[in-house]
Amino acid sequence: MDHAMLTMNEGIGGLAMEPTDLDTYALFRKLPLRALMAQLSTIQRLLTEAVDHMSRLDYDAAAELAPQIEQHSHEFRAAAEKIAAGMHPAMCTRERSLHLSSFHLICVAIVVAAVALVAFLVPVRHKPKVN
Repeated sequence: MDHAMLTMNEGIGGLAMEPTDLDTYALFRKLPLRALMAQLSTIQRLLTEAVDHMSRLDYDAAAELAPQIEQHSHEFRAAAEKIAAGMHPAMCTRERSLHLSSFHLICVAIVVAAVALVAFLVPVRHKPKVN
């Protein structure tokens, strides 16, 4: 059961690393969240049942639930990884924009004006033709 809990935590950890915001919310709603929550509910029910058997010192019944708990925890991790992988296209297609303040724009304008003045005010020196 400890291994099943570690497996579930790996899936949860993968989901926790995915950022959520308004841009990813619509995509997040399209992913199979109900299946993930159903797996989580099944695992919680089986774990509660196993702990209940252990509290009554019925270790055989608790041990019979261990393979089911293990199987459902692997399915939960696979579903969580699928959801986390489905979130990556949203991160790649986000709109990016460059925000420049008026100070930056003034600095760029001054540099452009200085380069233009130098280009126009420096006399062009023609090399004399020697035969």
